Amino acid sequence: METTSTPPGADIELDGNFVGSTPSSVSVSPGEHTVKLIKNGYSPWERKIKITAGNVKVSPELEPIPPTSSK
Repeated sequence: METTSTPPGADIELDGNFVGSTPSSVSVSPGEHTVKLIKNGYSPWERKIKITAGNVKVSPELEPIPPTSSK
């Protein structure tokens, strides 16, 4: 699974286990998996994907978390 993100440097979790940081190529067995990308200052990105044959590309654009205003 080829995994990139905008911005790069997000942690990649596969089925709840840390497997690297973007950009990265991760070996994934066939079947259904949960992919989660986490980066400080950005909302987590999570999807369920089904791996069959061939290479899967995951390349989300992470959404910045808006700053909270303290009053």
